[in-house]
Amino acid sequence: MDILKDIDKFVDENKNKIIKFFADCIAIKSYTCNEKEMADFLLNFFQRNNIHAFRTKRGSVLSIITPKRQELENDFGHYFDSPFEAIRHHISFLKENNINILCYNAHMDIVGEGDSKLWTSDPFSLDIREGKIYGRGTCDMKCSLVAMTQAMIFANNSDLKVKNAILGCFVTEEEAAEGLAFEEIIVELGIIPDFVILGEPTGNKISLGQRGKVKFTIEATGKRAHSSVPEKGINAIYPLSEDLLVIDKFNQEEFKNFANDVVKRNSVVVTKVITEPDDSSSVISFAKADVIARLAKGETFSSLICKLSAYPTWKDLKYNVETYNKPSYTGIVKDWKTEHKAWLTDKDNFFVKKLSYSIENVIDQKVDYTIWPFSTDGVLSASRCNIPTVGFGAGFESVCHIVDEYVDEKKFFDSLKVYSILIFC
Repeated sequence: MDILKDIDKFVDENKNKIIKFFADCIAIKSYTCNEKEMADFLLNFFQRNNIHAFRTKRGSVLSIITPKRQELENDFGHYFDSPFEAIRHHISFLKENNINILCYNAHMDIVGEGDSKLWTSDPFSLDIREGKIYGRGTCDMKCSLVAMTQAMIFANNSDLKVKNAILGCFVTEEEAAEGLAFEEIIVELGIIPDFVILGEPTGNKISLGQRGKVKFTIEATGKRAHSSVPEKGINAIYPLSEDLLVIDKFNQEEFKNFANDVVKRNSVVVTKVITEPDDSSSVISFAKADVIARLAKGETFSSLICKLSAYPTWKDLKYNVETYNKPSYTGIVKDWKTEHKAWLTDKDNFFVKKLSYSIENVIDQKVDYTIWPFSTDGVLSASRCNIPTVGFGAGFESVCHIVDEYVDEKKFFDSLKVYSILIFC
C-alpha cells in the first residue's frame, strides 16, 4: 500500500513531536467533569494546525476534516455565526455526493490516579521504558485521542487525496456517564456520521460490540430499636443480605454457564452497602446496596430483576436505576439513566472490512476480533442511534485504571497509522 510509505515517513519524522504531544496530554489532570484544560489544549492545537474545531455546550471538542475543503470553507462562511449548522450542512452535502463520514471518538476524561506513591513513576509525567509508555490515561484512552488527532493532522497537511471526512469527537464524562456527551453531538446537534470508531482499549483488535450495563440500588426499610432489645425492631440488613447472596449465586452461575461467551453472560456485583443509623447500639432501620450489572445481549434491567426474583430466597425490595446528573465543566446538567443495552456490529459490515483491511496492512497479519465486557459510548451510537460502531485502540483492557497504567509503544504508533490509512481508503 503506497499510502503507508507516506504515513511511515510522517511518523518517523515527527516521532518526537508526537511523543511530546502525548506527554502534554498526560500532564493534564482531566478528571471527569474537569476536562476544560484538556479541551482548551485540543482546541488550540487544532487552531494552530488549521483544522476547524469547536467546543460544544457540554464541553466536548468537535473537529472536522473533509475531502471537500473549499466547500467546507464556504459553509463556514455562510453560517459564520453557527459552526455546528455549517458542519450539518456540509455533512448533508457529503452524503449527497456519496462521501463517507467517519467518526473518531475518544473521551478526554480519566479516572483518578489513587495513591501516587504506589506508581513506579509520576502518573502525570509520561515515562517510556522497555517499549511501554506509562502514565494515567495512557491506555484509557489518551493513546487513542493522540493517535486520532495526529492522524487528522497528517491527513490535513498531506498532498495526498483525502477520501473520507473525519469527525473528531473528543468527549467529556465518559467514565461516569457513557453516551451522555456523545448524545449532544449526534442527537442534539444532529451531526450524524456513517460509521463510528471508538478508541477504547482493544490491543489493536477490533471490538464488534459490548455487553449492556445498568447501575441500580436495592433498598430495605426496617424499624429502629436499641441493640439490647433487637426483637423490638426490624433489622433492614437481613432482607437486603438475602438479595445480595442471591446476586452472588446468580453471578457465579452465569459465569459457569457462559464463561467463554461474554455477550451471553450477565455479570452482577455489589459495589457498596450503607446502613442507617450509623452506630453500634441500634438496630439497622435502613440499608442500601449499590449494584452494577453488565447485561447480556437482549437483557434489560426488568428482565434481570425477573431472573433474580425467581430464586426462592429473593426478597421483593425497592429497586432504582441510577440517574447521572452532575454538571459538566461548563455547568450543563442533564438527567441520564444509567441503563444501556448490549450491541453488536456485523463483521461483514462495509466499514468493518475497511478497518480490517487497514489494520492488516499495518501489522501484516490477520486481524483479531473481540467483544468488550465493559461499557462505552457505543451505547449511544450503536444501541440508540443504529450507527455501525466498532472499537479499535492500542491499549489493553486489563491495563485500564490500574497503577502504572501503560500502552505498548509499537501498538500506539501502529494505531496512529491505521487511523491515518482509513482517511484515504
